[in-house]
Amino acid sequence: MNKKLISLVLALILTLSFGAAFAANSPSVSPSTSPTVNVSATVSSTNATLPAEFLATIPQPSEASEAEIAFANEVLAKIKAFVSENGLPVVEYFGFDVRAAISEKIPADMAVEDLALREFCALPLNAMAAAYDPAYGDITIQMSFAVGFDAGDVVVPVLGIGDSATGEITWIALDAVVNAEGLVEITFTEDVFAQIEESDITVLAILA
Repeated sequence: MNKKLISLVLALILTLSFGAAFAANSPSVSPSTSPTVNVSATVSSTNATLPAEFLATIPQPSEASEAEIAFANEVLAKIKAFVSENGLPVVEYFGFDVRAAISEKIPADMAVEDLALREFCALPLNAMAAAYDPAYGDITIQMSFAVGFDAGDVVVPVLGIGDSATGEITWIALDAVVNAEGLVEITFTEDVFAQIEESDITVLAILA
């Protein structure tokens, strides 16, 4: 086998290996595989009784509009292109400040570069943000995903708040834990709700 052929074979192997590794962690935005929210498990950090009117605004990803799903697909395509074209960890896509915030939410002995994108979806939080009352404190919602998680897995949700007019996105790393049932409990703070405008499009990335 000549050197040129050997080089081509090695290049093909590397390409297939990278593609397979990325594909294994590539999420889906399809409503058929979108996550679900267990609304009845929603809790307030102040132990406030959450009114039915507020609970009714908690979204299911499957309720996203065509425009919101299209926006999410567009963002997901940009993330995939960034990773494949630059050969960088997905965490680098979100920028230095968000990368630093993400690193603060994982164990000290874990490298932030090892986090992979496991799930991505549109999560229309506009009505929930409008109905939110600061008296509720932090709101923790429980979500299940097509990608399975085990209790104690390290998971970092990153919320994207997209300006529908400019397309610019503000990324915010959120706190989360995986409970004994493998469900991801994600916490939204008052500051997060305050940043969501009526016309914004919100998407959720799950790094793990």
